Amino acid sequence: MSVPGRAGRQRWKFGQSTQLAVMMTAAAACGPDRYLLYEIESSDGDGDVWMPHGGGCQRLNGGSSAGSVSGGAVDEAFSVSMTGVSGGVEFIVTVNGEVVAGRRFGEAFVDSGELQTVAFELSNGRKRRYHFWGAPGCGAPRPPIEGAEQPTAGDGQ
Repeated sequence: MSVPGRAGRQRWKFGQSTQLAVMMTAAAACGPDRYLLYEIESSDGDGDVWMPHGGGCQRLNGGSSAGSVSGGAVDEAFSVSMTGVSGGVEFIVTVNGEVVAGRRFGEAFVDSGELQTVAFELSNGRKRRYHFWGAPGCGAPRPPIEGAEQPTAGDGQ
C-alpha cells in the first residue's frame, strides 16, 4: 500500500476546496423561485363589463425565459411580448405596429405582494387589461383588484 506524499495531499486539498467553492457558488445562484403571474381581461366597449381572457405564469430566472402572444382579427392587430431579462420580465404591447404599453417586472415587484394592471385599447375600440403579481409558484391566487367588488363567503367562493 502506498501513501501519497506531500504533493499528493496538496493536490487532494486543492481539489476538495475547489469543489466546495463551486458547490457554494451554485447554491447562491439558485435562490428562491420567483414567478410573474398574470390574468387577461377584455371588454367590447366602454369598459363596464370585463370578461376573462386567459392568463399565465412566467419564471424569473435570469433571462432564459421568453414568450410572445399575437392576436388579430379584422381591425384588431396587436401583439404582446413577454421576454425574460436579467432578474425580471419585460412586457411590451404593440397595436398596429406602435408600442402602446410597456413594463419591466423585476424581483422587487414579484416579492412586493402588489398587483399592477396594464390596460390598452385596440384600434376597433375594444379594451384589454393585464393584471400582474408575483408569487413563489404558478398556482398563487391573484391579489384583490383595488376598487373592484370582491366575492364574499355567501357567493359560493
